[in-house]
Amino acid sequence: IEGVLPETEHIYDDIFFERLTGVVNALDNVKAREYMDRRCVYYRKPLVDSGTLGTKASVQVVVPHVTESYSSTRDPPDPSIPMCLLHNFPNLIEHTIQWARDNFAGLFTIPAQQAEEYQREPKEFLQRVSKNNSAYDRNEITENVKRSLGQDRPKDFLDCIKWARSLFEKQFHNTIAQLLYNFPEDHVTTAGERFWSRNKRCPHVLHFDVNNKTHLDFIVAASNLLAYIYHIEQLRDNEYIAAEVAKIQVPEFQPKVGVTIFENDEQLKNDMEQR
Repeated sequence: IEGVLPETEHIYDDIFFERLTGVVNALDNVKAREYMDRRCVYYRKPLVDSGTLGTKASVQVVVPHVTESYSSTRDPPDPSIPMCLLHNFPNLIEHTIQWARDNFAGLFTIPAQQAEEYQREPKEFLQRVSKNNSAYDRNEITENVKRSLGQDRPKDFLDCIKWARSLFEKQFHNTIAQLLYNFPEDHVTTAGERFWSRNKRCPHVLHFDVNNKTHLDFIVAASNLLAYIYHIEQLRDNEYIAAEVAKIQVPEFQPKVGVTIFENDEQLKNDMEQR
């Protein structure tokens, strides 16, 4: 299916739009929304635009000759959650929800899309990446593709279980352990204040327990999502998955000396600009 773009107006032409009674959007960027809005205004078609931002959802109904069009107004800027707060110092449930959503996209959506685009048009994909991204982002994208098509590519469902178990250890044990290595529970700032105070909640590591339903549910969900991406037959047998994951030995955590964990986005921005 071709995308609805200026380049495909020979496909989505007058005949196509005249057959429609209305348009419902499910788009992820303003530019695409504005394009569809222009088309609907031109052909006098009702438009329903929907969107999400973190824990919020919105819908706008546009009726020809009755309401304003989508492009006629601009939403006020919505303050985003700082990256460092989201990853290292969450203190509200909204932070954890946004982290989970971003994490899902970073694990199961974006890398798969990038790998698929690369396989379909390798030369064009690399040209787009080189043209439209910073050096830091270019490196991250190419590494995503390499991992997706190489070392992270599972051969069977057992590989998916192993990957999910490693993911649990990385996200809920090792990352937290490294954070506490850099900033121990009793850490005091140069101003003499306790580091873990006010809006900073001191975290604790999770030790994987196959008998903990939440832990096992994570393994089942993550392994099946990875299997789906790679067209591997999925498995919902919790007993089998529990038995297999219990056999997996993960390396003991070793803290990394010299790792910088940024306390705010300004520090992160300065570091990226210096790379």
